[in-house]
Order: sequence, then C-alpha cells, then structure tokens
Amino acid sequence: MTAAIEISRSYNNNLTRIYVGKSLTLWFSYETVVAYAVNGEGTFKSKNIWSQTTAKHLKSIPAHELDYHVFEAQLEALMAKINEVL
Repeated sequence: MTAAIEISRSYNNNLTRIYVGKSLTLWFSYETVVAYAVNGEGTFKSKNIWSQTTAKHLKSIPAHELDYHVFEAQLEALMAKINEVL
C-alpha cells in the first residue's frame, strides 16, 4: 500500500505540515511532532513545553490543546495502529 505524501512549510521552514494520504496530517515544529489530525477523529496539539517559536507554531494550528503527556500517549497509540497496518 502506497500513501501519497505532501509537505507544506511555513514560519521560515521551521513549521512543517506533512499530509499522509487523505486521513492523517502531522505538524512538526523543527523536528518534533507538535500536532496531528486524523479524519473523523479531530485535530490535536500539545501544550507548549518547548520554545517561544514553537509556541507561535502551536498558536497557528487550530486544534484541541492537550496536556503534553496526554498528547504524547495519544500520538504513540496512533503510530502503533499505523504500524499494525504497515
């Protein structure tokens, strides 16, 4: 199975949005995943635990804000489900 991947960058190329197929989007601030969206489930972002620049990146993403540890656990569970399919 091959998924189409599209990359979009903003904030001087430091905020990267990666579209994986039609149902998953990941936002990276520098090299860290700070938000994700799954069609049918919503868009989620972490509370900022990083820098002021990452705070600006997060502010630009319209999403439900989660405590960092909750966000991290949900993202890990999502990635585990994806690995099962691959």
